Amino acid sequence: MRIRRVFGLFVVLFVVACVLPQAGAQEAPAFRLPGLDGKEYTLADFRGQPVILSFFTTWCPYCERELPLLEKLYREYREKASLLVLGVDLQEPEEKVRRFVEGLGLSFPVLLDERGETAFSYRIFGLPTLFFIDPQGKIADVILGGSDEATVRRKLDRILWFRGLLLPEVRNLLEVLEGVVLLDLRERGTNPFPEKPGLRYKTVTGEDDLSHLDPQGVYVILAATSAEGKAFAASLAGRGFRRVYYLLVDGAKE
Repeated sequence: MRIRRVFGLFVVLFVVACVLPQAGAQEAPAFRLPGLDGKEYTLADFRGQPVILSFFTTWCPYCERELPLLEKLYREYREKASLLVLGVDLQEPEEKVRRFVEGLGLSFPVLLDERGETAFSYRIFGLPTLFFIDPQGKIADVILGGSDEATVRRKLDRILWFRGLLLPEVRNLLEVLEGVVLLDLRERGTNPFPEKPGLRYKTVTGEDDLSHLDPQGVYVILAATSAEGKAFAASLAGRGFRRVYYLLVDGAKE
Protein backbone atom coordinates (compact mmCIF):
# COMPACT_ATOMS: atom_id res chain seq x y z
CA MET A 1 0.00 0.00 0.00
CA ARG A 2 2.84 2.40 0.90
CA ILE A 3 4.52 1.71 -2.45
CA ARG A 4 1.28 2.50 -4.29
CA ARG A 5 0.90 5.80 -2.47
CA VAL A 6 4.49 6.83 -3.18
CA PHE A 7 4.10 5.83 -6.82
CA GLY A 8 0.82 7.75 -7.05
CA LEU A 9 2.45 10.84 -5.60
CA PHE A 10 5.29 10.52 -8.09
CA VAL A 11 2.80 10.33 -10.97
CA VAL A 12 0.99 13.47 -9.76
CA LEU A 13 4.23 15.41 -9.40
CA PHE A 14 5.38 14.21 -12.82
CA VAL A 15 2.14 15.38 -14.41
CA VAL A 16 2.37 18.77 -12.68
CA ALA A 17 5.95 19.21 -13.85
CA CYS A 18 5.18 18.23 -17.43
CA VAL A 19 1.76 19.79 -17.94
CA LEU A 20 1.74 23.09 -16.05
CA PRO A 21 3.78 26.00 -17.46
CA GLN A 22 7.13 26.18 -15.70
CA ALA A 23 7.19 28.87 -13.01
CA GLY A 24 9.72 31.60 -13.66
CA ALA A 25 10.65 30.11 -17.03
CA GLN A 26 8.19 31.63 -19.47
CA GLU A 27 5.84 34.43 -20.32
CA ALA A 28 2.32 33.99 -19.07
CA PRO A 29 0.12 33.08 -22.08
CA ALA A 30 -1.78 36.05 -23.47
CA PHE A 31 -5.56 36.13 -23.40
CA ARG A 32 -8.53 38.36 -24.18
CA LEU A 33 -11.65 37.62 -22.15
CA PRO A 34 -14.94 39.34 -21.26
CA GLY A 35 -15.56 40.27 -17.64
CA LEU A 36 -18.76 40.16 -15.61
CA ASP A 37 -18.56 43.97 -15.56
CA GLY A 38 -18.97 44.12 -19.35
CA LYS A 39 -15.34 45.11 -19.98
CA GLU A 40 -12.81 43.17 -22.01
CA TYR A 41 -9.56 42.18 -20.32
CA THR A 42 -6.16 41.31 -21.74
CA LEU A 43 -3.15 40.32 -19.68
CA ALA A 44 -0.95 42.74 -21.62
CA ASP A 45 -2.93 45.67 -20.18
CA PHE A 46 -1.45 44.94 -16.76
CA ARG A 47 2.24 44.70 -17.61
CA GLY A 48 4.16 46.31 -14.74
CA GLN A 49 1.74 45.01 -12.11
CA PRO A 50 1.84 41.82 -10.03
CA VAL A 51 -1.07 39.55 -11.00
CA ILE A 52 -2.72 36.52 -9.41
CA LEU A 53 -4.68 34.55 -11.97
CA SER A 54 -7.23 32.21 -10.38
CA PHE A 55 -8.98 29.53 -12.46
CA PHE A 56 -12.18 28.32 -10.77
CA THR A 57 -15.73 27.03 -11.17
CA THR A 58 -18.82 27.57 -9.04
CA TRP A 59 -19.15 23.85 -8.24
CA CYS A 60 -15.62 23.53 -6.83
CA PRO A 61 -15.68 23.65 -2.97
CA TYR A 62 -11.95 24.39 -2.75
CA CYS A 63 -12.44 27.34 -5.09
CA GLU A 64 -15.26 28.64 -2.92
CA ARG A 65 -12.98 28.59 0.11
CA GLU A 66 -9.96 30.10 -1.67
CA LEU A 67 -11.61 33.02 -3.47
CA PRO A 68 -12.41 34.97 -0.25
CA LEU A 69 -8.72 34.69 0.69
CA LEU A 70 -7.78 36.19 -2.68
CA GLU A 71 -10.29 38.98 -2.04
CA LYS A 72 -8.58 39.67 1.29
CA LEU A 73 -5.13 39.89 -0.34
CA TYR A 74 -6.51 42.01 -3.17
CA ARG A 75 -7.91 44.56 -0.72
CA GLU A 76 -4.64 44.55 1.24
CA TYR A 77 -2.30 45.12 -1.70
CA ARG A 78 -4.27 46.65 -4.57
CA GLU A 79 -3.42 50.23 -3.52
CA LYS A 80 0.09 50.03 -2.11
CA ALA A 81 1.42 47.39 -4.54
CA SER A 82 -1.01 47.59 -7.50
CA LEU A 83 -1.83 43.91 -7.02
CA LEU A 84 -4.39 42.65 -9.49
CA VAL A 85 -6.39 39.49 -8.89
CA LEU A 86 -8.22 38.08 -11.90
CA GLY A 87 -10.69 35.25 -11.46
CA VAL A 88 -11.31 33.10 -14.55
CA ASP A 89 -14.44 30.93 -14.56
CA LEU A 90 -14.38 27.89 -16.82
CA GLN A 91 -17.29 27.47 -19.22
CA GLU A 92 -20.28 28.25 -17.01
CA PRO A 93 -23.36 30.44 -17.67
CA GLU A 94 -22.76 34.12 -16.95
CA GLU A 95 -25.71 34.53 -14.58
CA LYS A 96 -24.68 31.50 -12.53
CA VAL A 97 -21.18 32.93 -12.16
CA ARG A 98 -22.56 36.37 -11.30
CA ARG A 99 -24.70 34.98 -8.46
CA PHE A 100 -21.74 33.00 -7.14
CA VAL A 101 -19.42 36.02 -7.22
CA GLU A 102 -21.96 38.31 -5.59
CA GLY A 103 -22.59 35.74 -2.88
CA LEU A 104 -18.89 35.70 -2.00
CA GLY A 105 -18.63 39.50 -2.14
CA LEU A 106 -15.73 39.52 -4.61
CA SER A 107 -14.62 42.93 -5.87
CA PHE A 108 -11.77 41.90 -8.17
CA PRO A 109 -12.52 41.33 -11.88
CA VAL A 110 -14.00 37.97 -12.80
CA LEU A 111 -13.62 36.83 -16.39
CA LEU A 112 -15.52 34.26 -18.42
CA ASP A 113 -13.56 31.62 -20.29
CA GLU A 114 -16.63 30.60 -22.28
CA ARG A 115 -14.87 28.22 -24.65
CA GLY A 116 -12.12 27.03 -22.32
CA GLU A 117 -9.39 28.30 -24.65
CA THR A 118 -7.56 30.27 -21.97
CA ALA A 119 -7.64 27.31 -19.59
CA PHE A 120 -6.21 25.18 -22.40
CA SER A 121 -3.38 27.67 -23.03
CA TYR A 122 -2.51 27.53 -19.31
CA ARG A 123 -2.79 23.71 -19.34
CA ILE A 124 -5.36 23.63 -16.56
CA PHE A 125 -6.27 20.11 -15.44
CA GLY A 126 -7.29 20.71 -11.82
CA LEU A 127 -9.19 23.34 -9.83
CA PRO A 128 -8.50 25.70 -8.31
CA THR A 129 -5.21 26.66 -9.96
CA LEU A 130 -3.40 29.89 -9.11
CA PHE A 131 -0.74 31.52 -11.26
CA PHE A 132 1.49 34.21 -9.76
CA ILE A 133 2.59 36.53 -12.58
CA ASP A 134 5.38 39.03 -11.94
CA PRO A 135 5.48 42.66 -13.18
CA GLN A 136 7.39 41.55 -16.30
CA GLY A 137 4.60 39.18 -17.26
CA LYS A 138 6.37 35.94 -16.36
CA ILE A 139 4.95 33.08 -14.30
CA ALA A 140 6.79 33.21 -10.97
CA ASP A 141 4.90 30.42 -9.21
CA VAL A 142 1.87 28.10 -9.42
CA ILE A 143 -0.42 26.46 -6.87
CA LEU A 144 -2.56 23.53 -7.95
CA GLY A 145 -5.44 22.78 -5.61
CA GLY A 146 -6.67 24.65 -2.55
CA SER A 147 -4.01 26.13 -0.28
CA ASP A 148 -3.68 27.86 3.08
CA GLU A 149 -3.11 31.58 3.60
CA ALA A 150 0.52 31.25 4.71
CA THR A 151 1.45 29.37 1.52
CA VAL A 152 -0.38 31.83 -0.73
CA ARG A 153 1.32 34.77 0.99
CA ARG A 154 4.76 33.19 0.49
CA LYS A 155 4.06 32.75 -3.20
CA LEU A 156 2.63 36.27 -3.43
CA ASP A 157 5.82 37.74 -2.00
CA ARG A 158 7.66 36.49 -5.10
CA ILE A 159 5.74 38.92 -7.33
CA LEU A 160 5.35 41.93 -5.01
CA TRP A 161 8.45 43.63 -6.37
CA PHE A 162 7.30 47.03 -5.12
CA ARG A 163 5.00 48.22 -2.36
CA GLY A 164 4.25 51.22 -0.16
CA LEU A 165 5.50 51.48 3.42
CA LEU A 166 4.64 53.82 6.26
CA LEU A 167 7.50 55.76 7.85
CA PRO A 168 7.89 53.35 10.84
CA GLU A 169 8.04 50.45 8.37
CA VAL A 170 10.78 52.22 6.39
CA ARG A 171 12.75 52.73 9.61
CA ASN A 172 12.39 49.03 10.43
CA LEU A 173 13.57 48.13 6.94
CA LEU A 174 16.70 50.25 7.38
CA GLU A 175 17.37 48.58 10.72
CA VAL A 176 17.40 45.04 9.33
CA LEU A 177 18.96 45.61 5.88
CA GLU A 178 22.29 47.04 4.82
CA GLY A 179 23.14 48.76 1.57
CA VAL A 180 19.70 50.27 0.99
CA VAL A 181 19.61 53.03 -1.65
CA LEU A 182 17.32 55.99 -1.04
CA LEU A 183 16.10 57.64 -4.25
CA ASP A 184 14.67 61.12 -3.60
CA LEU A 185 12.36 62.51 -6.31
CA ARG A 186 11.48 65.70 -4.41
CA GLU A 187 12.73 69.07 -5.68
CA ARG A 188 14.20 70.21 -2.38
CA GLY A 189 14.57 66.93 -0.61
CA THR A 190 17.14 66.10 2.03
CA ASN A 191 18.18 62.79 3.51
CA PRO A 192 15.68 62.07 6.31
CA PHE A 193 17.90 59.33 7.76
CA PRO A 194 21.36 60.93 8.20
CA GLU A 195 21.99 58.70 11.21
CA LYS A 196 22.09 55.61 8.98
CA PRO A 197 25.73 55.22 7.86
CA GLY A 198 25.07 52.35 5.46
CA LEU A 199 22.33 54.17 3.57
CA ARG A 200 23.13 55.55 0.12
CA TYR A 201 21.18 58.72 -0.68
CA LYS A 202 20.63 59.98 -4.23
CA THR A 203 18.46 62.77 -5.60
CA VAL A 204 16.75 61.88 -8.87
CA THR A 205 15.22 63.98 -11.64
CA GLY A 206 13.17 62.81 -14.59
CA GLU A 207 16.17 63.15 -16.89
CA ASP A 208 18.55 61.05 -14.78
CA ASP A 209 19.91 57.84 -16.29
CA LEU A 210 19.32 55.03 -13.80
CA SER A 211 20.86 52.29 -15.92
CA HIS A 212 23.82 52.09 -13.52
CA LEU A 213 21.59 50.96 -10.65
CA ASP A 214 21.82 47.29 -9.67
CA PRO A 215 18.44 45.53 -10.14
CA GLN A 216 19.40 43.21 -7.28
CA GLY A 217 19.65 46.10 -4.82
CA VAL A 218 17.07 47.39 -2.33
CA TYR A 219 15.56 50.82 -3.02
CA VAL A 220 13.31 53.19 -1.11
CA ILE A 221 11.59 55.97 -3.06
CA LEU A 222 10.82 59.37 -1.56
CA ALA A 223 8.35 61.49 -3.50
CA ALA A 224 6.03 64.44 -2.91
CA THR A 225 2.98 62.18 -3.12
CA SER A 226 2.35 58.48 -2.63
CA ALA A 227 1.05 58.26 -6.20
CA GLU A 228 4.32 59.63 -7.61
CA GLY A 229 6.40 57.27 -5.51
CA LYS A 230 4.21 54.34 -6.49
CA ALA A 231 4.49 55.13 -10.21
CA PHE A 232 8.29 55.39 -10.02
CA ALA A 233 8.56 52.16 -8.01
CA ALA A 234 6.32 50.37 -10.53
CA SER A 235 8.48 51.59 -13.41
CA LEU A 236 11.57 50.11 -11.73
CA ALA A 237 9.74 46.82 -11.12
CA GLY A 238 8.80 46.73 -14.79
CA ARG A 239 12.51 46.92 -15.60
CA GLY A 240 13.32 43.96 -13.37
CA PHE A 241 14.04 45.60 -10.00
CA ARG A 242 12.63 43.16 -7.44
CA ARG A 243 13.00 45.00 -4.11
CA VAL A 244 11.57 48.49 -4.41
CA TYR A 245 9.61 50.35 -1.74
CA TYR A 246 8.10 53.82 -1.65
CA LEU A 247 7.16 55.93 1.34
CA LEU A 248 3.43 56.32 1.87
CA VAL A 249 3.36 60.09 2.39
CA ASP A 250 1.48 61.11 5.55
CA GLY A 251 0.13 57.58 5.79
CA ALA A 252 -1.79 58.07 2.53
CA LYS A 253 -3.12 54.99 0.72
CA GLU A 254 -3.54 56.42 -2.75
